[in-house]
Amino acid sequence: MVWAGAGNTFFIQGAKTWDPGNIVTGNQISTTVTVVGAVLGDFVDISFSLDMEETILTGYVSAGDTVEVVLFNNTGGDKDLGEGTLRARVYPSIT
Repeated sequence: MVWAGAGNTFFIQGAKTWDPGNIVTGNQISTTVTVVGAVLGDFVDISFSLDMEETILTGYVSAGDTVEVVLFNNTGGDKDLGEGTLRARVYPSIT
């Protein structure tokens, strides 16, 4: 497991190339990103390298080492964002 961080903020991350294809308005599509060391309950930030065109991108740890990413289209029209880089950054939940 590799931890990166600045100051006292530590995180692990993963990335992949992703083309979500055409998403009909009112629908969603999901994929997973491997983030070695991620565990249920950790905090997640998600980014995509292209314009999100007002769609909603969320993510959560769904299993060990796995971040589930969901892209929801609530814009009122179909969207095709194209192929880009999807990144997931995970911060450990300290209890």
